[in-house]
Amino acid sequence: MVVCYTGGGTLGHVYPALAVHEQMLESPSYEAFWIGRNEQRERAVVEAAGLPFFAIRSGKFRRYRSMRNL
Repeated sequence: MVVCYTGGGTLGHVYPALAVHEQMLESPSYEAFWIGRNEQRERAVVEAAGLPFFAIRSGKFRRYRSMRNL
């Protein structure tokens, strides 16, 4: 099973995901990677947990109608 972890722009989502990752390590067919912003704190925490990290460019999603969301 291959799992892709990702989240928002804060570290609040990282630690719960890493807890799941630790439990999933017991599964023999488990593989995982992380996709996130190229932001140092998130990348450092994820890579310290042993997950491959792939950075993407992303911006803020406005929760209101805006042409900038397109």
